[in-house]
Amino acid sequence: MTDISFRWRARRTDGQGHTTGIDLGGASIHGGSFATSAILDTGAHAAISGRIGGSGASGTLSRWGNSAFNTSCPDRAVRWSAYAAHGDSGL
Repeated sequence: MTDISFRWRARRTDGQGHTTGIDLGGASIHGGSFATSAILDTGAHAAISGRIGGSGASGTLSRWGNSAFNTSCPDRAVRWSAYAAHGDSGL
């Protein structure tokens, strides 16, 4: 199992930008792919899936329901990518 946490910036339905982070707990990686979902501390739902290969990873992230600020910030199938820092041995 690998712990998955994510930090993101998104535009809310009121037009304001918001940066937040979420922890989704553990996910198993099979053949380079993973998927997991969780209910967040706010009661909102989040799901992430992706594929890891070489020094990078990519996939989609969805989040829906109330935020910590009691606003609704639905984001569905947001595409993401990550790359190992220069000199890092991998993700």
